[in-house]
Amino acid sequence: MYRGVGLYNDIQHIEKYRNSILRLIKAVQLVRDTNDFVHTTKLMSIIRLYDWNKSCDDFYLYLLEKSWFHFKNGNSLAKSHIITDQEKTELYGEVLSCVRNFHENRNQGPAKNRLEELYGYFQKLSPGWKRFYIHTGRRTLEEPDLILMEYIISCYLKDSHNGYWAFSLAQFYCCDYKNFRFKMDAQSEGRIMDIVRYFIEKYSFFDLLECL
Repeated sequence: MYRGVGLYNDIQHIEKYRNSILRLIKAVQLVRDTNDFVHTTKLMSIIRLYDWNKSCDDFYLYLLEKSWFHFKNGNSLAKSHIITDQEKTELYGEVLSCVRNFHENRNQGPAKNRLEELYGYFQKLSPGWKRFYIHTGRRTLEEPDLILMEYIISCYLKDSHNGYWAFSLAQFYCCDYKNFRFKMDAQSEGRIMDIVRYFIEKYSFFDLLECL
């Protein structure tokens, strides 16, 4: 009897995981089929998928590596240029090196110290916040590549590994952050697919690749 109950619960969990990934696939289809913007609330199943699977703690690093891939191939979503492409290339290289090191060897002195220095650099690039509502503000660093790097560094330094931050980082990854807004459009399609493929691999639902 107890084994049957356990099996039933396992099946229920599998269905939850699967349905959450299907919601992300639906977001891909929405940006593909509409000429309008799609709100990033369609990505909120990331919160559950991240929190349910401890092996997802490399998601932040994954987004950083994919962001670098898109930038070096000329597919950055940035609409403004706070620093030159050469400066950004060098910055990506250093941030990636430090984050990889810190991810593999948590709280190691030299890597942590350098991440703190880099975080200070991003803060100086565009200090401050823009208030939207009484309890809502956004960073004034209106450049998605740079702010994604800044937030990933902050998450590692503060050990903020949870679904909420995974979702927040995904918003910066998938949007151009123009006017400090999170709106997905046709340019977001490939990036949402990156996220879908990540969770398909983590949960081994490889048959869902046919839905993309």
